[in-house]
Amino acid sequence: MTGAYFHLVLNHIPLIALPVALIFLVFSRLKEMDELRRLALVVLAVSALLVIPVYLTGESAEGFIETLPGMVKSDLHDHEEAAEVALVLGIFSGLLSIVTLALERYWQSARVSASTLQWRVRWLTTGVILLVVVTVGSLGYASNLGGKIRRPELRSNTFSTQEAPPAARDQAPNDGHTEEPHEEHDDHAQE
Repeated sequence: MTGAYFHLVLNHIPLIALPVALIFLVFSRLKEMDELRRLALVVLAVSALLVIPVYLTGESAEGFIETLPGMVKSDLHDHEEAAEVALVLGIFSGLLSIVTLALERYWQSARVSASTLQWRVRWLTTGVILLVVVTVGSLGYASNLGGKIRRPELRSNTFSTQEAPPAARDQAPNDGHTEEPHEEHDDHAQE
């Protein structure tokens, strides 16, 4: 198995896990469910930090895909640039989730009043939510650009699936039958 294989396998995990954990985090924030919030923060931290191996395996995937025929270098470059932004945002999202969990535990052991603790955790959780929303958008954009590398039908400047490109129309498969153009004859017009 190659790095390209692992890249394709791993890149779906943060793309799916982050939005699901985000939904749970928002729900826990609205309903004041501490256990669900902590679980969502742990899932967010793990899945956000998975952008690191996704990015690193992308380097070997790039080396493999560059050798394939029909490779559009600009698509690869655009995906790589977007992936760098998603990497930074993913790392910050994961770290902020971990910091939120750690500070909550610290404040509990430091005997911070319940109202102060609740207020601080709410603000940190809101910050995590906002950062993860941006991270998910960035990951989605990078993934979309990555899909365009080997899926030309995803490119906006390619032909639609209903319309064949001009070269394909000119080179229609010939199964050995040639058809003469049909001329319509009007028998009544000749009389």
